[in-house]
Amino acid sequence: MEINNELKKLIESNVISLSTLNKDNSPHIIYVACVKVISANKLLITDNYMVETKENILKNNKVSVALLANGGGYELNGIAEYFFDGRYINQIKNLVENDNLPCKGAIVINVKKIKKMA
Repeated sequence: MEINNELKKLIESNVISLSTLNKDNSPHIIYVACVKVISANKLLITDNYMVETKENILKNNKVSVALLANGGGYELNGIAEYFFDGRYINQIKNLVENDNLPCKGAIVINVKKIKKMA
């Protein structure tokens, strides 16, 4: 399943939950307000102030994203990659939502599975 236009609109206009696993495989969840869909199966997230989330992704790149909107929700599972420099950093630095924010890194999630929840 790919990210269609309807799901893209929901992702980009709502706060999502991003779940990672720490070194003990315990879950760590944060809320992310700005997520961009950059292809049919990729999400781009800015790291402005993340600490544990970044550490977790660098050790275990399996992540899960949850979204609740319009009386239902979605779970997206995938593989995250953390970028310290390069084109994704340039892309996040150009986002209006990131004006005057540090833009320490970029997270790209390659979505492998999408599950619609009732």
